[in-house]
Formats: sequence, C-alpha cells, structure tokens
Amino acid sequence: MSTGRKRPPPQAYGVLSTAMAGTLGTLPAPMLAQRVTESDAIQESANGWDAVVCRAVDGVLIPDPQEERVHPVWVDIEALGQPVPAVGGLVLDNHLAFVLDAGREDAIRLLVKSDVQLSQSLNELLVSGEKPTKAELRVLKQLLCGIGLSVAARADGVGHETKRSQYKTLARKLGVRSQAELSSRVLAHTLFERTAEAGLPPPAHDDVFVDLIEAFLPAARAVRLRSRDGEWHRFIDIGPVSGHPVILLHSQILPDFRPEDVAMLQAVGIRLVVPLRHGAMAGPVDRLDVDAHLAHACDGIDLARSHFCGEQADLLPCVSGCAYGIEYAQQHPERVRSIGFLGTCIKPLTGLGAAGRLRAGLLSLASSHWGILSNVLDFYGGRLEDPTALRRFFIRHYSDCVADLAVVEAEYAQPHQGERARQMFMASLQSIKHDFYHQANPRWDSFPTGQFHAAFFHGADDFIHEPQAVKNLAHRYGDLPVYFIPGAGQLLYYDHFGPMLDAYMGFLDSIKT
Repeated sequence: MSTGRKRPPPQAYGVLSTAMAGTLGTLPAPMLAQRVTESDAIQESANGWDAVVCRAVDGVLIPDPQEERVHPVWVDIEALGQPVPAVGGLVLDNHLAFVLDAGREDAIRLLVKSDVQLSQSLNELLVSGEKPTKAELRVLKQLLCGIGLSVAARADGVGHETKRSQYKTLARKLGVRSQAELSSRVLAHTLFERTAEAGLPPPAHDDVFVDLIEAFLPAARAVRLRSRDGEWHRFIDIGPVSGHPVILLHSQILPDFRPEDVAMLQAVGIRLVVPLRHGAMAGPVDRLDVDAHLAHACDGIDLARSHFCGEQADLLPCVSGCAYGIEYAQQHPERVRSIGFLGTCIKPLTGLGAAGRLRAGLLSLASSHWGILSNVLDFYGGRLEDPTALRRFFIRHYSDCVADLAVVEAEYAQPHQGERARQMFMASLQSIKHDFYHQANPRWDSFPTGQFHAAFFHGADDFIHEPQAVKNLAHRYGDLPVYFIPGAGQLLYYDHFGPMLDAYMGFLDSIKT
C-alpha cells in the first residue's frame, strides 16, 4: 500500500527512547514505561489503545504469534518497505505505536492507536470545534515520538516552514504554547484518562499562568493535568526532566528562577514540580472557603505525586505552603517519603513597628475574621495594582529583616524591575488570602510524626519566624534535623537559593536506603 509520500529514513523511527524526557516535558521515561505497561492501563483504557504482542529478531519487530499479523498496524508497518527497529515510537500512515519492553527478545508489546481513534480522543482537548487535519495528526504523531520538526520535514519531503505551520495550527486548536506542552497533554489524556471521566478543556483564563512563566520563567514548563473527578490542575515544572522530582509547595508568588538557579538544579539533578493552588496565577476565579481551598491543594499534590513521582513523593513546602504539606501528609502518610519545610511558619512575630502592626492586623483578620480579610485584600488588590504602592507594601512587610529587604530590592532590579512580582501577585490574590490564613494557622497539631523523613530549612536571620521557635518545634517532633541558612531571612531564594539547595541535597542523601 503506497501513498506516494517520501518515506522517512530508518532513524526517524526508534528515537523515542532517547528523546522521551526532553520532548514530553512532564513524564520521566522510566515512569511512562512503567505506567503504560501495567495491565490496568492497557486493559481498562477506554481510549482505543491496543496492545499487540510481537518479538524482536536481530533488533527488528515481527508479529508473535503469527496470528497477530491480522492487526491493521502490520499493514502500515509492511507498507514502509524497510525493517522497523524494536525501540521507540512508530509514525505510521494510519497508526501511532509505541514499542514497550524494549531490549527484550520475547513478549514485546506494541501499544497502538489508529488515526481515527487518536482524532476522536483529541475531541475533548480541542479549545475550538476545529478538528485536526491528516497532516496535523501526522505532525502530532511525530512530536509524540520525539521527532523534531526539522527531521519530520525532511522525512516527509516538505519544507521546514510547512511543517512548522502545521504544528502551529494544531497547537492553536489544542490551546497549547509549546511542543512539550502539546506532547505531555495529549499523552497524559490518551494514556491515562478514561473517556467516561472526560471533561471540558481547561477554561481560557488558565492561560494566565502560561503567559506569566513564558514572560518571567522561560526555563520552566507549563503543564495541565486532570484529576479523576474531571477537574483540571495546573503545574509549573522546572529543572532537568530526567532529574529527581520534588514537589515544591509555594507560598505566595514563585521566586525568580535565574539561569544560575536552573543550572544548579541541572547540576544536582533536581526537578521542581509546583502544583498551583486555586487562584494562583489565574484570571477571574470563584472564591473558595478554607476547607475547599485546602482540598483543592491536596488534590493537586496527589496528582503531582502520581504523575511525576510514583508511589511516594518528596515534598518541599515553603512558608504558608507548610500547611498544605502537613494536611496532605496527614491524609496520605504512606504516599510521602520526606518533607523539607522551608521558612517554617510558627506564630509569626508582630511587634510595634509599622511592619509588625501590618502583620498583626492581617494575621488577626486571617485567624478570626476570614470574610473580612477576604474583602480587605480585595480592596488592597486594587490599590496594589500600582507598582509603586506594591513595592512600598513589600518593603513595609519585610522592613524588620535586612536579608529579606535585600531580596525585595533584587526583585526590583534588572531584568524585571518588579514587574514579575507585580503581575504574579495581582494574578494570585484569591490564593494569597489563604496564605495569610495559614501563616496564622499553620496546623502543626495535625502533623503526623514518625511515618516519613522530615527536616527544617530556615533562614538564620528570619525575623518573622524565629530560629529558636524552629528548634523547639523540631525537638517537639523527635529532634528532627534543622538546617539554618546563614545570612538568610524568610525568603530563601536569590543569593540564598544555592546554600538552601546544598542543604536540601544533604538531607536527601542522608535518607537514601
């Protein structure tokens, strides 16, 4: 069966095994292989994947047993007119296939989806009613298999701009901003979602977080995943995709990851996955009460754990993020390998100065008058839209700590001159309300002890949450290790990121079994 199209060279097939991590952007290759080879993932899927048994003879795929040759995928394979290596992904005329159990001589499985099934499964991801064309399906299959646009263009005998135009049109139809996001969203949906659980695409305002990280965190990746109840969750993924995943539970706004910070993550092999809570870096959202917000946060943590980490996760809660880590650990202690608390919240100091009175007022409202606090911050939100006013707010809030003031000044220096902080802050007000609440109510009485590894990482000069209070807390829970970062206050990034990361790596090394 010949279509007259120029055939790709053999090396266009079989690149998936090496390109997987870099191209898919969210799933480490070993985890993907583990997930899709589980019998439940194949047998229970309602999205049209077939598991075809075959063998490798001299590194080439052949049907096994011979009756498997009746599957239509072999018509496509034979139409190539060349041997197909038993590795990676196969971009066929009418099918997409992934080779599983590569390297074995027996019982290799070919996970197969026809173009018709692939097109149908994309229906729930389309942000408009436009279906992908045959050419767009082909470029999708090529990207899923780790074949870049340049190689794909040469393989199909078309110009690079033609292939790029096909990709851009497909990306618009799916509402994605990058090749990595396209690949990860389609694979997460088609491999792990069931049709019965399908929901509508994420609302358009979810693109706010994509726009913000493209503008201010270009080394990060934007990821959307859907939970089993059909709700979409958003994640920021930064660091080497083949690195050890750690779930960072941010407090208010994300730190500015500089190129040198990303290089540190690359050097130590740490991949930070950040679940975004309800109202964090989003457009207009419904208000959630404290319990609903906490439940949403825990669902996001568990989705990050199952998607990126496996059975157990290493959690890195930051400041008010400690409350979310504690709540998740209380609900699912068996799913936690370790928790490293950054800038722990413990009865924050107030004082008589301007900064102390500001904290005292906000924390008092957060603790006892949630509705009033919510309205106050809505009011402040309008005032803080002014860059000068927001800068004064930050300086006033951190004026008691020289180390934290230095971080604020760095935020307002080049290259962003405070615009990163302003845009992320203004897009996160509904989330920030809960941050103040959990600084006032950090939930330490709910912390389960003795079921996983835990440690504290704290600025030695933190004026808001005193180092001695951290020591007392660590002693209370069984003399847990405490790592103080010299010269740091509450904000453990910029110049303090490297020392904090070194301390955290030491902690991870100490718990290896």
